[in-house]
Amino acid sequence: MNNKALRIVIVDDHLAFSERLMKLLQTLPGVDVVGRASDLDSGRTCVAALQPDVAIVDIRLRNASGFEILAEMKRKWPEMIALMVTAYADSQYARRSRQLGADFFFEKSSGIKALLDAIKHLRDGTGLPIMAARGEDLQHEARTIL
Repeated sequence: MNNKALRIVIVDDHLAFSERLMKLLQTLPGVDVVGRASDLDSGRTCVAALQPDVAIVDIRLRNASGFEILAEMKRKWPEMIALMVTAYADSQYARRSRQLGADFFFEKSSGIKALLDAIKHLRDGTGLPIMAARGEDLQHEARTIL
């Protein structure tokens, strides 16, 4: 991922959030938002067609769960990085994200900086931030990352 742009797809039904996130990501050199979807079906199609390096997926989509996309993604493309986001800081969401193979979990209102930092680490090939997938305190993870 070092010599080419980090390709990202955003799947989120909250238009204001996904637009803001896309604008922030587009300011990062070496990062390319290649697709955006707002529901389960278009999210599945977008991820399958574009096969990005990173998929940022909202846990609660309109009439569906982002966990469905996560499970399918990790089954078909285990190397694809999954960043799960939610407006609901709940340790059960963090736990379920981890069980299904998510690489990160972010709470939308307080985790944007951490999400952008994780993207920079992935883009630079410096590995995952230390808290990824190893935190002991699930309440803390629900506010930041796995």
